[in-house]
Amino acid sequence: MPRKQKAHNFRTSLAKGASGVMLAKMVLRSKFPVIEDFDKDMRMQKRGIDLYVENLGYLEVKTDFHDTANFFVEVSVGVKPGTLDRSCADYLCCIFPTQRIMYILPRAYVVKYLRDKWAWLKRKKKVREITSYQGRNTWTAKGVIIDKQQLIRAIRRMKGKVLEITWEESEEVLARSQWVEVNSD
Repeated sequence: MPRKQKAHNFRTSLAKGASGVMLAKMVLRSKFPVIEDFDKDMRMQKRGIDLYVENLGYLEVKTDFHDTANFFVEVSVGVKPGTLDRSCADYLCCIFPTQRIMYILPRAYVVKYLRDKWAWLKRKKKVREITSYQGRNTWTAKGVIIDKQQLIRAIRRMKGKVLEITWEESEEVLARSQWVEVNSD
């Protein structure tokens, strides 16, 4: 039986996710200048796609504010598929703002790893249930905790590529700045 954790406020989680997408765009823009954000496109959101990054592909951004050596990957929400099976993205972008590190993982390789290792992950008690709420509505999601380095090594053994990107605090400050057009009359 998966271990349960405390309930999460869905609105707070959405806000954290939106801040992660903004930060991901800021960090990626220095390496990939053309990025399309699907924040307001419900069709793309339903497909599990947050960003299109030219010369990379479609990304589903997952934000984790914990300082951890693990990825948490949602596998189901209630009786519906979770992030991995619902998403049509090419990559999972796992961003850890407090550590200032981002991993771009090929989604198909993460799916293969989980399918190959699912029984082992369950035996090792890496499966977790998380309850979320919005108003009076509550639901449970199931996810799995995966050691970062173990997953990265497995993806590389499968001939997949993983991008690991870090940034400095000064780059975050610039990302929060608002640019204002000034008339030079």
